[in-house]
Amino acid sequence: MNAQSNPAPILAVRDVSVRFGGVVAVRDVSFDLFPGEIVGLIGPNGAGKTTLLNVVSGLAGRHDGTVAFDGETISGRKPHVIARKGIARTFQIVQPFKNLTVLQNVSIGAMFCAPNRLSSETRALAREALEKVGLGRKADILPTQLTLSERKRLELARALSTCPRVLLLDEVMAGLNHTEIERIVALIREIRADGLSIVVVEHVMKAIMAICDRIVVLRFGEKIADGPPDAVVNDPHVVSAYLGERFAKRHAAQEVSP
Repeated sequence: MNAQSNPAPILAVRDVSVRFGGVVAVRDVSFDLFPGEIVGLIGPNGAGKTTLLNVVSGLAGRHDGTVAFDGETISGRKPHVIARKGIARTFQIVQPFKNLTVLQNVSIGAMFCAPNRLSSETRALAREALEKVGLGRKADILPTQLTLSERKRLELARALSTCPRVLLLDEVMAGLNHTEIERIVALIREIRADGLSIVVVEHVMKAIMAICDRIVVLRFGEKIADGPPDAVVNDPHVVSAYLGERFAKRHAAQEVSP
């Protein structure tokens, strides 16, 4: 992360609130994402994490507060406009086009954000994204022939093919085993090294601790913590609301072990 030497955030969320009827899903949440930074967004189920990603990516509809990308307010913009500005996201439930090949699925993402791009350029971007996530050899098969881990990486490739500057990852590690999670963690580090800024929504705390520069914690739609990983996991409010005493003690033991 290079937040201190480059203090202007690439993504600034300010006082965002979202209501569904009489239910407040997100209440007055603010946070920044700096260039080259990975921010983890954690909290119990129903805390408002995905809703907040929906606000940033333009899928949440009406909301209070503002979202600015690289100094420009993007609140109220359509999802495709936001995507073309340079914000891409993945979804927790992976839903590729089943009757299209892996390459065609990713090509749609590349074409979506640059409709005037030549088809050869679109396919080249798609192949580059597939190579990045380790699916280059499976470009010509159908998504139904992929494992869950591979489908997760396909979703990530579709997002990368849009050439984003900010990447929003919604539980990209959910349902994966330990080895598969380690591969995704390594991949996210590589993506950050390419210059992307990333927000990660995830329940796998070991992964969050391994890759994030900062963690934002939500509970019942409100932000209860925002800071470096070690500070957040030792915050009594976070332990009580989400992590639990067992995780806190295990993490503390790992810190003091040789």
